[in-house]
Amino acid sequence: MKFHKILRSFTLIALTLFVIAGCNTISDDSAATTTDESVSTTDSTDSNIDEPTDQVEYAEVIVHYKRTDGDYDGWNLWVWEALPSNGEGNAYQFTEDDSYGKVARIELTGDLKRATLLGALPRLNDWQEKDVNQDRFIDLTKLTGDELHIWMTEGDPTIYYSEDKVGTGTVDVGAKQEEVENLDLNFVNTDHTGVYYEIFVRSFADSDGDGVGDFNGITEKLPYLSDLGIEGIWLMPMMESNSYHGYDVTDYYDVESDYGTMEDFENLLTQADQYGIDIIVDLVINHTSAQHPWFRSSKSGEESEYRDWYVWIDDNNPLRVRNGAWGQNIWHYHSGEYYAGYFWDQMPDLNMQNEEVQTELKNIGKYWLEKGVDGYRIDAAMHMFGQNEYPLEVDYASENVLWWHEFRTELQVDYPEIYLVGEIWDSPQVIAPYFKGIHSAFNFDAAHKILHAVKSNSSSGYTSGLESVYDIYEQQNPDFIDAPFLTNHDEDRIATQINNMGDLKMAADLLMMLSGNPYIYYGEEIGLKGYRSNGPHYDETRRLPFIWSDDTYNTTWFTDTVNDGVASAEEQLQDPNSLLNHYKELIEVRKTNEALEIGEFIPYSVKSGVISYLKHTDNQTLLVLHNPTNLDLSLDLDASHFTKTIYTSNAENSTSSLQLNSTIVFELDQSQVSTYITK
Repeated sequence: MKFHKILRSFTLIALTLFVIAGCNTISDDSAATTTDESVSTTDSTDSNIDEPTDQVEYAEVIVHYKRTDGDYDGWNLWVWEALPSNGEGNAYQFTEDDSYGKVARIELTGDLKRATLLGALPRLNDWQEKDVNQDRFIDLTKLTGDELHIWMTEGDPTIYYSEDKVGTGTVDVGAKQEEVENLDLNFVNTDHTGVYYEIFVRSFADSDGDGVGDFNGITEKLPYLSDLGIEGIWLMPMMESNSYHGYDVTDYYDVESDYGTMEDFENLLTQADQYGIDIIVDLVINHTSAQHPWFRSSKSGEESEYRDWYVWIDDNNPLRVRNGAWGQNIWHYHSGEYYAGYFWDQMPDLNMQNEEVQTELKNIGKYWLEKGVDGYRIDAAMHMFGQNEYPLEVDYASENVLWWHEFRTELQVDYPEIYLVGEIWDSPQVIAPYFKGIHSAFNFDAAHKILHAVKSNSSSGYTSGLESVYDIYEQQNPDFIDAPFLTNHDEDRIATQINNMGDLKMAADLLMMLSGNPYIYYGEEIGLKGYRSNGPHYDETRRLPFIWSDDTYNTTWFTDTVNDGVASAEEQLQDPNSLLNHYKELIEVRKTNEALEIGEFIPYSVKSGVISYLKHTDNQTLLVLHNPTNLDLSLDLDASHFTKTIYTSNAENSTSSLQLNSTIVFELDQSQVSTYITK
């Protein structure tokens, strides 16, 4: 059945709600503002309709909630008005016990008195955790007196209006979650360890003097990257696009013409291979450009062969009033209907419930692998099945994980060495299941913890926080490959956030001691600055030109004075104390010590103020000590326990002293390892 016809089957439900609410239509700017969750259905087995709540002088909703583990500590109920308009949310406490579990009472006062539909979601503390990855909605038209009793169960997004119907809902999220839990970890190759370098091609190196970075410029700078110690390159979007950034593709089977020809790109792949450098490219397949031929055909009408390659609904569809994951409008008007575009109306989302689309996306993946790329950085990996973008019964969180598992499984048949790293900008609990589908995911928590430690000159929460993240990841895939980083192209650069050389070097130390594949955003190693501006240009100023001594390589597509005082790469190579040489030394140390690359992270307390932990493999154990404070700290370590010092950022560091803003790493004598690990 065609997708838009499936969606239209929900129209009757929507019309019923709108008649009760006194609404016949919804304007473009009336889209809902919900919490950062997804939608669910209510119990379809009980559908009597009564008077709206604004005719009741006093009423309350009594919520009966059950958690399977019986632990309610810290849990509360987040509630917001969903219809007829969209209100701010409030937390309600579970204050009573009953035979079912816990009870929360929602008084229908103020804005809630006029509501016909409430959003409700149990959460742990202030969004530390959600009990299910879909919103629940309470139908207040079922209120017949001054009380409405409803029942909720952890893991089930259905609202029940009678206790004897609990578990009979039409939304079986549990089944999809169980499917994710039972996924086969069928990775052919998990040996993908190395330091990666993110490049915005337009800004890196210009080989032909047109002011725009290009493939040949990168090829000519491969010696620089190899000397730095880079083992992998992530190219930001390099497929044909109408925008400067490339995150809206117009042709998935050709390269961006501003960057050169297909021959130039293939030569870059060949030359990088000679240096032992892998290349992964941005795979932007959640959406296309609005100028892509597929979408231009799709919006021409229902007769188009590409109509169902995108998500279309009419004005009466219940999804029309639902917003995206961060409260944004995702429905964009065209010729009497609306299409989904999670990020912008010029980036329409592909329909992931269309098997033809899924097949085409796999073909795209195979095409560039055949060209010689080594894998993909997956853009917007968690939004392929977008929140509130599909029929209400779709478990979007599980569907995303299942899709990437299917995608990787098919591609690795012919390309077993493929490496996939995903952008899943969310909590560790949300990220973790993706390690069943893809090899690696960017560790946003680690980035935040590194920046906090450096900015606050504090060790507080660093090791315990990282240990918690790793434990969550390991439960899903013991062989997960972490992808730590400092900042990326969507954030203000670290040299803008931290204007101190000692702190910048400390941030590099913290990053390069973490296992997995650390990512350097081009120019971080020379202290390149960048920031989000107030317009008319915004993220361009986070993606400014790299600085070379040979001015012929410097790009001029965008100019800004913020980096006028930053020394070029060549100048810094001549300065033994430069940030660039600090990175070079760190990467070399990392590459020659397997415990830094792949070692288990084990917190080990040495002294207050010191970030200290072990990195352990069967062959090597290291004790890593960082002093992020602005004070020199004394130590009391037994030197006989260590075979050597493998790295120190300050010559005055020792087993008895750790200088401010410095790091030292000791290798343990194997006979002492059990003593340290059992503490």
